[in-house]
Amino acid sequence: MRNKDNSNIMKIIVIILSSFFATGFLNGSTLNVGLIGHYTFEGNANDINSSGNNLQLIGSNQFISSGHHGGQALRTNGDRSVWYNGGGYLTPGFLINNNSISAASFNFWTRNEASGGPYSPGHTEEAYIEMGFADNQPHIKLLTRALGSYGSIGIQTHVMNGVWQGQDSPTFSFLDWKMITLTVSDTEYVAYLNGIEFDRRSIDGALLPTPNIRFGSHTWDTGSGNSARMDVEWDNMRIYDRSLSSAEVAQIYATESVPEPSAFSLLAVGLGVVLRRRRRTV
Repeated sequence: MRNKDNSNIMKIIVIILSSFFATGFLNGSTLNVGLIGHYTFEGNANDINSSGNNLQLIGSNQFISSGHHGGQALRTNGDRSVWYNGGGYLTPGFLINNNSISAASFNFWTRNEASGGPYSPGHTEEAYIEMGFADNQPHIKLLTRALGSYGSIGIQTHVMNGVWQGQDSPTFSFLDWKMITLTVSDTEYVAYLNGIEFDRRSIDGALLPTPNIRFGSHTWDTGSGNSARMDVEWDNMRIYDRSLSSAEVAQIYATESVPEPSAFSLLAVGLGVVLRRRRRTV
């Protein structure tokens, strides 16, 4: 009987580990295509794939211990003024003047957004992400916007193709981690909140390549200065050189919205089941 139990234990171990590694390979094979930067902000803003495609940290920032699903996260601190040349924000410097990129996707988790200045809380010029130059140049930005109350805010897209246009996201609590995604191609952009599309619009001309892509600030005119009032925490950022599909965005959210179990935790669960079964048969 003992040999049979040991054999069952080994079978369960093999099944659990095979399932775990197969799932990891599947996720990696689909979500790593075109991935040119992945940042978990564990004490730095470097690409964890060691490609050298690191983010540039500008202004006041620090790494905090309460990251999404544990670990660390990055907090950028704006100076909460109307005009600031060098506030707290981050930018993917490796994309600057890269003429090979005509489509891209930006995916990241944020929380604890706060802003200052005369526009708060009804509107702020701070952007989760901004591409291109504002105010009189073609650009896209996803910005914070208070909707109804201080504790309920949303995201608004702005695209400038001669006129302003955009769509508000569903409201959410700024205290909660949320996943924001922006995909851009030569013909359209699509914005997502927590894996669900909330805005899709055509654009008049290609925005990529652009020498200006920033997270957490708003550029004025042709780069003469920027506004950086936004305080925000960032975690698990991904940058792609292609436009993700809606299914892929949903897959990232499903993968990252809950902690991924380790092989050891899965093994412990499996062994626990076996031990309970053995107690019942004794």
